[in-house]
Amino acid sequence: MILSRILLRDLSRRKASLLVVFVFIFLSALLAAGGAGLISDLAGSLRLFFSTAKAPHFVQMHGGRLSAAEAEEIASWAGSKGLVEDCQISGMISIDGASLRFSGADEAETNSIMDISLVVQNPRFDYLLDMKNLIPEPARGEIGVPVYYAREKGVRVGDRVSLTHSGIQRDFRVSLLVRDAQMNPAVVHSKRFLMNRADFRELEEIFPDREYLISFRLSDSSRIDEFSKAWQKTDLPKSGPAVDYRIFYVLNSISDGIMAVVLGILSLLLLVIAVLCLRFIILGSIEEDYREIGVMKAVGLPKRTIRRIFLVKYLFISGLAALGGSLASLLCNPVLTSNILFSIGQDPSETSRYLASLSAAAGILLFAFLLLLPVFRRFEAVSAVEALRSGSAGDASGRRRPLPLKVFRGINLNVALGLRDILQRPRLFALLFLVYFFSALIILIPFHFLTTLASPDFISYMGIARSDIRIDLRYAGETETGLEELTGLLKMDPDIEGYALMMRSRYELEPDTADSPDDGASLVVESGNHSLFPLKYLEGTVPVSGDELAVSYLNSRDLNVKIGDSLVLKAGDTTREMRISGIYQDITNGGRTAKASFKGFPGLPLGYTLALDLGPGIDVQAKAGELGALLPSARVTHLESYLDQTLGSTILQLSRLITAAIALGSLIAVLITGLFFRMLAARDAGRIAVMRSIGFTPASVRIQYLSTALILLGTGVAAGSLFANTLGQGFVGFIWGFLGAPGISFVIDPLKAYCMLPLMLMGLVAAAAVLSIAGSLKKTVSVITVE
Repeated sequence: MILSRILLRDLSRRKASLLVVFVFIFLSALLAAGGAGLISDLAGSLRLFFSTAKAPHFVQMHGGRLSAAEAEEIASWAGSKGLVEDCQISGMISIDGASLRFSGADEAETNSIMDISLVVQNPRFDYLLDMKNLIPEPARGEIGVPVYYAREKGVRVGDRVSLTHSGIQRDFRVSLLVRDAQMNPAVVHSKRFLMNRADFRELEEIFPDREYLISFRLSDSSRIDEFSKAWQKTDLPKSGPAVDYRIFYVLNSISDGIMAVVLGILSLLLLVIAVLCLRFIILGSIEEDYREIGVMKAVGLPKRTIRRIFLVKYLFISGLAALGGSLASLLCNPVLTSNILFSIGQDPSETSRYLASLSAAAGILLFAFLLLLPVFRRFEAVSAVEALRSGSAGDASGRRRPLPLKVFRGINLNVALGLRDILQRPRLFALLFLVYFFSALIILIPFHFLTTLASPDFISYMGIARSDIRIDLRYAGETETGLEELTGLLKMDPDIEGYALMMRSRYELEPDTADSPDDGASLVVESGNHSLFPLKYLEGTVPVSGDELAVSYLNSRDLNVKIGDSLVLKAGDTTREMRISGIYQDITNGGRTAKASFKGFPGLPLGYTLALDLGPGIDVQAKAGELGALLPSARVTHLESYLDQTLGSTILQLSRLITAAIALGSLIAVLITGLFFRMLAARDAGRIAVMRSIGFTPASVRIQYLSTALILLGTGVAAGSLFANTLGQGFVGFIWGFLGAPGISFVIDPLKAYCMLPLMLMGLVAAAAVLSIAGSLKKTVSVITVE
C-alpha cells in the first residue's frame, strides 16, 4: 500500500523525466530484443533451410568435361570411405551473361559478375527449393530463376527468359523463384537456374561449356576437415574451388548478421543513455525526498527496506518499459526478418524467437540495474539528524567558487556566462555532455560503417586490388590459347594504360610446415605481378620475388604463420619453399586465399583474372561493355558494378537502418535537451529573475543558455567523433575480423559526418533549449517571491 502511494506520487511529480527514461529503456529493449529475435530467426531458418535442401557437407567444383570413367572412379573412392554417407555428381551447363536476357531488360546480362549455370533438380540431396521450400520440378518450357534476380533485377513469376548461343534462341517462362543453399547470397558469384530435364538435354546440344559439382554428404559433419584433407590427397578431378557446409552457413548469414550487430550496438548505446538519465533522476529524487528518508530512518526503518522502496519504484517503470520493448519487437519482427523470409524462408517455430526477445529485454533490465546499484547505496549516507534539521543534502550540482569574468576576456559576455556556468557546475552538466557524446556515437558509428561499405575502397577488403576493369576467365583446356589472344588484344588497345594477369591455382601444403598442418592441407594461390595493382597489407609487403608469398588474415591465423615464416608448397612431385612477405584482408572465398609472383611452378589450375586500368578520359562502363562483347566467354566488370552486384542489397538494407539511427540519435538529443533545460530553468528561476532585474534582456539570458547547450553539444560531438574513429572503428574491425578483415578503416564522408549532421543536431538542440526556457524568461523577482 505504501509502495503504491509512493509510486503514484512520484509518477505525478516527475511525469516528463520518468517518461523519457521509460522511452529510452523501451527503445533499448526494442532494439536488443529485435536483434536477438533476428539472430534466433536467422539461425532457426538456416537450420530448417539447410535440412530441407539437404545441403552437401563438401563440394568440389570441376570445370570442363567429366568422363564416365572419372565419375565411376569418384563414386568408387567415396564408397570406400566410411565417412561418406552419399556422393552425387551434378552436371551443369555454363552460359555467359551475354547469353541470358530477362523480359523487359534493356540488355543481356553481359556485365554481370555472376557465373550462370543451368541445372536439373538433384535426385538425392542438394535440392533447389521454391518459395515454399518445397522441391520443385519445372514443366517443359519453364525455368526456375534464383531469388537473387528477383531481389536485384525485379524478375517475377510469369516473366520470360531468353537463352541465346550462336544465333539460336530458346525462350522460357519463369514458373518459380528458387532458393539455393550453396549460391543464394549475392557475395557468391555463381547462380543456378533450374530447368526441365527434357529442356536441359536440348540445351546441352546448343551450349558447349560444362561444369560439375561433386558433392558429398558425410555421416559426421564435424569431420569435414578430415574428409577435405583425404580428398585433396587424391588425383581425382578437381579443377575448381572446393567449399564446405560451414562456408555456406557463414555466407548466408552475412547480410542479416550485419543488421543484428548494428542493432546490438545501438541498443547498448541507448541503454547507457537510459542508465545516465535514470541515475540523474534517482539522485534528484534522493535530494528532493531527503527529509522523508530521514524520517524513515528516524522511525527505525532498516536501510535495506528504504532502499527497496525506491528500488521497486524504478524497477517497476524499467520493467514495464523492457517488457513493452520486447513485445513491440515482435510487432517489428516482420520488417526485420523480411530478407530472411524472402531468401531462405522463416522457421515456423516461434518459441525460440519469443524466448530470445524476452531474454534480451531481461538482460537489458538486469544490466541497467547492475550499473545503478552503486547509486542506491547513497541512501546509507543519509543522516537522519541532518535530514530532519536541514531537509536538504546540500547543493548536488557541485557549485564552485565563482570564476572572475576577466578569465573570459575577449568573449561575448553572454557566451562567457554560459561557459562559466558549465565550469562552475560540472557535475550537473556532465549528464548533458554524456548524452550528446552517446547520441553522436549512435549516429556516427553506423553512418561511418555504411559509407565504408559503399565506398570503392571497400574492394580492398575483398582481397581485390583497385582497378578500372576486372576480367575473370574460368579454366578449361582451351583457355591457354584464348588467353594469348586476349593479352595480345589488350597490348594493342590504346585505351588500356596497363594490365596484370593472375592465375589461380591450388597447391598442397607439405606437412611439418606452418605449425605442422596435417597431410593433405592445400592453399589456393593467385600468382602474377601484384605490384602493378597492390593491395593494402595489414602487415608486410606485396610478394615480389619468386619465393615470397602473401596470405590472407584468416589463412595466417589458421596456419599460425607470421611475416618471415616459411611454407612449403607442393605441385605434383615439385616443392618450393615460400617465405611469408605479407598478410592482407579478404572476406571472399571464406577469407582464405594467398598471392605469389612465381612463374614456372604450375599447380592445379582454377582460373585467370586480369586487372586493367584505362587511360584518362576513357568511359569505364562503355569500355567494359565493349570488352564484354569481344570476350563472351569471360566475365567483364567494372569496379562500381562489382561492388553493387555483390553488396548492393546489403547496403540498401543497412542504409534504412542508418536513417533510423540518425533519427533516433537526434530525437535523444532533443528530448534530453528539452527535459534538462526545463529542469535547469526551474532551478535557476531566481537567478534568471535577478539578471532580468539588473538589466539583462530575455534575449541575453536566452543566449547564455543557448551557449551552454551548444558548447556542450560541440564538445560531446567532438569527443564522440574521436571515439567513433578510434575505439568504435576498432570494435567494428573486431567483428569483421571473424570474416577476414580485422583492420577495417572507416571511409569518412567529411561533408555529411562533420558538417551536415552536426549542423542538423545544432539546429534541433538550439530549438529545444530555447523552447524549454521560454516560460522562465517571463518571470520577474516579484513573481518568484510570491511563488
